Amino acid sequence: MAVPSMDPRTGGTCCNLISSKFFSVVMGWVQLIFWVVGFFALIFKPSSVSAVVKNADTTTMAIAGVQILISILFSVFLILGLHKNRKAYIKAWCVYCVVYMVLIVLSFVVNIFVQPQNLGFRGFFSLVICFLLHVMFFFVVRGYYLMTYCNNSNQLVSNQPKV
Repeated sequence: MAVPSMDPRTGGTCCNLISSKFFSVVMGWVQLIFWVVGFFALIFKPSSVSAVVKNADTTTMAIAGVQILISILFSVFLILGLHKNRKAYIKAWCVYCVVYMVLIVLSFVVNIFVQPQNLGFRGFFSLVICFLLHVMFFFVVRGYYLMTYCNNSNQLVSNQPKV
């Protein structure tokens, strides 16, 4: 018995349900709401960041603010791309999401092996939860992107075994 492919274009997985436009739009709005709430928490209650990262200084707050603003911008790109069927916006968000997940893993590794005392208990779990949420968001939006924009081109996966 062959193992079914995890590529949503082949139609053999539950990704066809999850990779719909509705779920992608919901993921985009949820992500935008999370980032906006995080930005307001950073602006109006900066002590919440220092609870996650011990010894948070002004530089850390400024970097976090810029990162949140960039994330808000790409979340808006995702929502606009989904509503207006702009392939480039969705692809830009997917590239951003992969880069952001790589940066999360790098910051996790650096904090664990170089400065574990600066991470804290909440910081550890916030990084893990943030990474897992981004993985879920990425797979839903990427599945929609593949189903919508790559199904009718020569990128179709046709050499999959018949189940």
